[in-house]
Amino acid sequence: MLPNKVLELLRENRLAHLGTCKDNVPSVSLMNFALIEADQRFGSADGPVVVVATPENTQKYVNILANPKVSLLFHNSLRDEHPRKSLSEYLQSLNHCELTKRSVTLQGYARVAEDEEAEYYRDVLLTREPESKPFVQGAKIIVIELAGGATLADALNHVEQF
Repeated sequence: MLPNKVLELLRENRLAHLGTCKDNVPSVSLMNFALIEADQRFGSADGPVVVVATPENTQKYVNILANPKVSLLFHNSLRDEHPRKSLSEYLQSLNHCELTKRSVTLQGYARVAEDEEAEYYRDVLLTREPESKPFVQGAKIIVIELAGGATLADALNHVEQF
């Protein structure tokens, strides 16, 4: 079970870096994703999963078919949700963001969802990110079963293992 501070970081993000590997050649892709909590999963299963969509003609898809072991990196970045009133406020915000930056790395096993499960997760992805439709429609849906354990790090190089 992942600790709440790890789940919170995943909940507040829209993008993840997906690491795959085939024939000892690694690849990293920036991905839209959805965290699917245990109570929202298709069918009956334990624990959360991460869901992404990818066309079949991508290196990550080929890599996943050859080697289902993947890693995911999530990072909370500066969000400019409110316009800055002054340079001083902007710099304070940057400093605060720099001190509160965190990232988490997870390991997992990827598989291609089929039939009803694929459509269920496709609908979840489109509901959460309607603008991702060009990337999700017609793409393969990849379900990443989290393998347990996480590495959480902050901007001051404090690292926690779970």
